Amino acid sequence: MPPPGRHRTPDQKQPGPLRRRRRRPSDRPLPRERSPATTPRLHIDWTACDGRGLCAELLPELLVEDDWGFPGARDGAREPVGPRALEPMAERAVRRCPAPALRLLS
Repeated sequence: MPPPGRHRTPDQKQPGPLRRRRRRPSDRPLPRERSPATTPRLHIDWTACDGRGLCAELLPELLVEDDWGFPGARDGAREPVGPRALEPMAERAVRRCPAPALRLLS
């Protein structure tokens, strides 16, 4: 049996190597810019939260408790963002959360 590719007639071309499509500059995702004056967003996972209210006690500048003890953003945002000076306190609230329901998103 002849090796593959030898059974072609001379007028048939052998397929070239596969080339990957080059991305145009407009296809590239834009890098996310962090504002130097704000901290990363504080994400609250409502399915994991037990409603103990510890995060609202540790971070009263950004979070308030509702009637059942669940945290909410003081300004009503879905993911609160505060000044950079609050970043250490936000990290502390994330670490001290009894149910891992808080995360800092960049």
